[in-house]
Amino acid sequence: MAMRDITTLKAAEEMLKKMNQELEKRVNERTATLLCINRQREEEILERKKTEKELISSEARLKAKQLKLQEMNTALRVLLQEASAAKDELEEQILVNLKKLIQPTMIELEGTLTTAEQKMYFNVMRTNLQQLTSSFATNLSSEYMDMTPREIQVADLIRQGKTNKDIARLLKVTANTVDFHRRNIREKLNIKGENINLRSYLLAFAG
Repeated sequence: MAMRDITTLKAAEEMLKKMNQELEKRVNERTATLLCINRQREEEILERKKTEKELISSEARLKAKQLKLQEMNTALRVLLQEASAAKDELEEQILVNLKKLIQPTMIELEGTLTTAEQKMYFNVMRTNLQQLTSSFATNLSSEYMDMTPREIQVADLIRQGKTNKDIARLLKVTANTVDFHRRNIREKLNIKGENINLRSYLLAFAG
């Protein structure tokens, strides 16, 4: 009876020992798993903090670039305003010089002209001087870049009201040549075959 009790007790102790070992093994495995999960979470937190830091840095750089761009735009607007003011001042100075230096001489010259041809040349010269303050030549040449310098010259004389005969005499060409230029001008202005007065159409560029 005593021997059986001892055997039973030893078996129970052995079973308890195995259970403790198994429990300890499971606890260690669980602990290792928790440590691994904890390390992964720490790495994720560090990575997220790194990403947030990089994002904040990128936003700061972007704001700095935007500020610099705004400063450049402001500086560019100031330069454009100054350039526009300088242009206006230059144009005003040219007008003053024309009135002070050239107009008096032209008045005296006009009084010495005797022939119709001299007066015609004089009128062309005076018109061209006036055209320095007009946008006609600029508009015509910029809107119709395929026009030749001679065609622009003929167009200007037509705008002034000169006939083919007058233009031919001024440019030292034949009337047929002038007529040829007129046809080219109408074609490049896209009014060829249209019932449109060429001089009236050209006058629109003077505005």
